[in-house]
Amino acid sequence: MGQSNCKIYYSDVFKELLEVKEFDDEEYWEKFWPYIIDNENLFGSIKFADVRNVLVKQPGNIAILVYKLIEKIGKVIEMGPKNTINDYKSLTTCIHFLTRILPSIFSVPQFQQFFWTAGVFDISKIEYINVSKENENKNNNNNNDNNNNNNNEEEGEEGKNEEEKSLVENEEKKDEDEEVDEEKKVRKMGVNVKLEHDGSNLTIGVQNKKDISLGHLLLHNIVRLMFCPRFTVLVNAKGPKNEHLIYDHENAWAAGIEVEKVKTVTSEQMLQNRRDLLKLLLVCFSESLYKKPDQSMPLNRWLDLFVSEDTPYTKLFFLSLINTVCNYDPVGWGMPYNHVLFTDQQEELAEVALQTLNILINYQRTDDDNNNNNNNEDNGESSSSSSSSSSSSSLSSGNNIFRYYLTSLEKEEDFGLIFKTIEMLLTNPIISANTYLPGSAKGVSCHQETLILLWHLIRYNNKFVDYVCKTADISKIVLSLLYMMAENRKNDRRIGIIHLSTFILLVLSEHRHIGIQLNKEFVKLKNLSDIPFFNGSCHDFLVLVFYKLLVDSHEKLNPLHECFLTIISNFSPYIKSLAMVTSINLLKIFTSRYTNKRFFFKYPKYPRFVQYFLEIFNNLIQYQCAGNHNLVYAMLCHRKTFNQLRQLQFPSNQKIPDEEKEEEVEEEEEKEKEKEKEKEDEEEKESNSDDQNNNNVNEHENNEEEETPENEEKPIEVHPQLTEEWFDNWKHQLPISTSLRLIGAIVPDLPSIINSGGDVQQHILEYLKNTTLVGILPVPHPILVRRYQEDTSSLLWIHRYVWGVIFVRNRYPPLFGARHIKLFPVVV
Repeated sequence: MGQSNCKIYYSDVFKELLEVKEFDDEEYWEKFWPYIIDNENLFGSIKFADVRNVLVKQPGNIAILVYKLIEKIGKVIEMGPKNTINDYKSLTTCIHFLTRILPSIFSVPQFQQFFWTAGVFDISKIEYINVSKENENKNNNNNNDNNNNNNNEEEGEEGKNEEEKSLVENEEKKDEDEEVDEEKKVRKMGVNVKLEHDGSNLTIGVQNKKDISLGHLLLHNIVRLMFCPRFTVLVNAKGPKNEHLIYDHENAWAAGIEVEKVKTVTSEQMLQNRRDLLKLLLVCFSESLYKKPDQSMPLNRWLDLFVSEDTPYTKLFFLSLINTVCNYDPVGWGMPYNHVLFTDQQEELAEVALQTLNILINYQRTDDDNNNNNNNEDNGESSSSSSSSSSSSSLSSGNNIFRYYLTSLEKEEDFGLIFKTIEMLLTNPIISANTYLPGSAKGVSCHQETLILLWHLIRYNNKFVDYVCKTADISKIVLSLLYMMAENRKNDRRIGIIHLSTFILLVLSEHRHIGIQLNKEFVKLKNLSDIPFFNGSCHDFLVLVFYKLLVDSHEKLNPLHECFLTIISNFSPYIKSLAMVTSINLLKIFTSRYTNKRFFFKYPKYPRFVQYFLEIFNNLIQYQCAGNHNLVYAMLCHRKTFNQLRQLQFPSNQKIPDEEKEEEVEEEEEKEKEKEKEKEDEEEKESNSDDQNNNNVNEHENNEEEETPENEEKPIEVHPQLTEEWFDNWKHQLPISTSLRLIGAIVPDLPSIINSGGDVQQHILEYLKNTTLVGILPVPHPILVRRYQEDTSSLLWIHRYVWGVIFVRNRYPPLFGARHIKLFPVVV
């Protein structure tokens, strides 16, 4: 049967669920898997709203269907090598149906306990009650009989006789149903399922010797299918005698980390089966999407169980996921337009494997998870006994078996493979968009998932960080992060990339070796029109990108401004030389924005930003003064600002801010500042492209003197948090003495250089290169490194970002119910 006919067939079969179906009606339930249908066509024939409609009107039918699908999967697994091709086709269809149904069940909070009930789950607890047709007919007959009694006594007597007959028939039917229920048992698949009718309610229970929950059974079967012979892996047709042999490393999906050789799978159907199973696993884990997070990480019983158990397949599954990602190569032989001529069978599998790996590593287990499980049992809502039992015998609180496997990696060859893959996937979007032949190189779209994997590695594996610092060249990855930040700084839909890239750079800036690596010559990967041209190092590009983020970016990035300055401050002791363009832009934003009285007292963060800038200048002067003559020249051009900052006083002519108009004023001033910065950038580009024979130092000084009287006449707006007592304390701790000593030592020699004629700028720069500041500057202070501190809010943000990326990347076909997601806002 073709896919178009299958769509019509399964749509008609599913619509029959709106009617009450019996559990033992095997002829009907077997209609759900005779023909194979892919996810795209199944999602097109059965909408999310269709499943939701059946779940509302006939929740018992959905519950039975889930049982039947899991039962069918269990039968195929138990049959092993005896399965036929049709059995595997039925298995694929069952996987697709579960992928379609589970999101709708998760969207109903009362139904989520259905998978974790190790006894009897009463569907009457859901607000949608399944009323049997017998009771509806009985009520209708009673109403009609009452009306007939009022109109005709004879018809009333006949109605009473009919009512007595119907009651006798109902009692006989109930006795028959009770006898059938006692004999009704499902074929043993690890669980026994029973149905019980008590009038208006439908009760479905799971009972077995181990009291295993349905969710536990489903997860167990999914992972067993990951390494099922002839379905996802290549093994002997007879299959292994010992089931544990199937979990040997030779049966991993790909070679690489801890796996030397595997049997290469070239079958498109096997690769598709792997993708379908991983998508079903993502759907199972997506319970987090339908929960509104509070101040702590929400409990996800699917993930909590999956990451807590160390089973024979756990290590093999981890190695299969990470090796699948590391073996993916979108470039291949590098032949232009190779992606047009050949189909890439590994791309989608690698993307889904990367998403699954990120979800598993990111999940944070806490003591609250076990406490919540115990509380549910005390409240009569018994959670999975397997989950509670595993929590007592599993890893300690807060541990994650997949995160443990990630942290246990320690071989350099493994780190080299991972690092090469991350570098390739992060630089691919930039390189593919800037080829000589348009569209000749394939561009991958999994760079956000790659960023998340990189974040997990540098956060949880210290040996990987040591490898990056001492062996690998991190400059290409850093440049790729900076390119993405510069390109997406005004796009509110891509703010998450900038946030995560900032966190990664903040962690990397803590390490001295990385700061030294970034002194290598900058090699342009892509032309950015709004980044000025320069000849310098990777540090120059980093400072210029952060300059653009501070001056011209989306307002949602304002909370990250302190992080930007912290990264520059951490790297500053190791910056050997800054280009002239970089130095001038760094001083421009310092003088025109953060030290300007108009803004300094209005924004409470600006005084702290001033301290960051002064620390940056101090580090560059005291540790790398010989190569940073361009920065010293820029400081001399703006020496008036340093003197004014030293003499700064708390304003007496204060302007009380209007709380109602404060936001409007801030927006207007931000627009004015952006216009000023654009003009300044144009002036700086012109001034650095031509030879300057004028007195640049005196020009900057005269401009500042002209602007000063105008600023003093206007009343200064002071933020309520900034008090005079606070200001005195802040000024006392201001690290400005080093900059003032530098300026005071060089300024007396400037008149003789200026009066000598010729190219004044070149003469001053030559003087700065040849002079020495030994004995002038104070003793170098200890290097201050600010480190990333993880807290609950950052964990919640990462949690939302990871699921947000997975939600966006799985919209076609849509795996999740967008209208019912509570983890983050979704615009449908």
